[in-house]
Amino acid sequence: MDNIDKKRIGGDELNLIEIPVFTLTTRKTKENNIIKVNWSNPDGSIPTFEIIGNPIYGLPDATARDVYMACMELTHALNYERRKVKANKHELIKLLGWTDKGESYKRLIKAFDQLSSVRIKKDKFYEKETGRCITQSFGVIGGYKFYDKHSKPCDSIHPGQGYFRWDEDFFNKSLQFRNIIPINTRVYFSFHNSISKALFSYLNQRLYNHNEHEYDLYNLAYDTIGMSKYKYPSFVINKLMPGINEINDRKIAVITVLKSQTLSGYKVRFEKPGNVKKAIEVKQAKKLVTDTLVYTTQKGRPPFKSEIELSDKAIKKHGLAKAKEILRIALLNFKKSDYLERVKSFIIFDSRL
Repeated sequence: MDNIDKKRIGGDELNLIEIPVFTLTTRKTKENNIIKVNWSNPDGSIPTFEIIGNPIYGLPDATARDVYMACMELTHALNYERRKVKANKHELIKLLGWTDKGESYKRLIKAFDQLSSVRIKKDKFYEKETGRCITQSFGVIGGYKFYDKHSKPCDSIHPGQGYFRWDEDFFNKSLQFRNIIPINTRVYFSFHNSISKALFSYLNQRLYNHNEHEYDLYNLAYDTIGMSKYKYPSFVINKLMPGINEINDRKIAVITVLKSQTLSGYKVRFEKPGNVKKAIEVKQAKKLVTDTLVYTTQKGRPPFKSEIELSDKAIKKHGLAKAKEILRIALLNFKKSDYLERVKSFIIFDSRL
């Protein structure tokens, strides 16, 4: 456990990121325990996911997502080599950051009941191994056993020891094939809002090898992170904002909601913080070039060749610093003091931001 506490690196299974296996509430909803998600393939086929919750325990909720993340962290520490992972309730509660009291133990068992009873069915999905479309049903947790805190030792079994066991297909076909992405669980568990956690899980996967990503508002809210449906997109945006603001305020990513031509009329844009800074520099450089070229035109002379080189492509490649340097070189060839002073004001951006 000490080694895990220092690194706090776990894994997130890709199927469970892309579909709404977990709800955002900790209460059992009155809605149907079946969620259906339709995808679309380039060949025109429409594969579907069905998440089927237990009629007694319901669909896995926000607490179950946390417990799943803790289980993945323990399994990651074993390099995904064991389907059956030794654990006890006290260790899991410590990993989750919960208080060590009776209510926490009840929440933990409820989450395991949800995770061990949910079924995920995928239909018309292409299987690479066979080259055929398949219909398959699988679970998440295959079973668990924990000993009561005050149970007496029996033979060589420690009274606090137990285990959880992953679903066979989930483990053999996904975890062992590394259909997972690393996730910083220290950051994940530091969020207090279930929407923040769901968004962090999603952007962690989408921005892992990319600087930016865009997704339709409804697709993100309903088909991915498990939000209840609302009549208007403005209601969805309002529900997402606490999670978006928490991630933005902590500078983990930059999330913005923009109008678009998509299904909902809005799209959600995810960007790495460094990528946004680069975009701002490009925008500033474009303004610098535009102002300079406008001024040279007003003065009745064509722009210098070095100024023309500041095209969008060059700016994106070289950034603001290179744009400044090219203009400095241009200034050396032009001695009119009024022009010199004007362009200097464009170069010194601190007072113009």
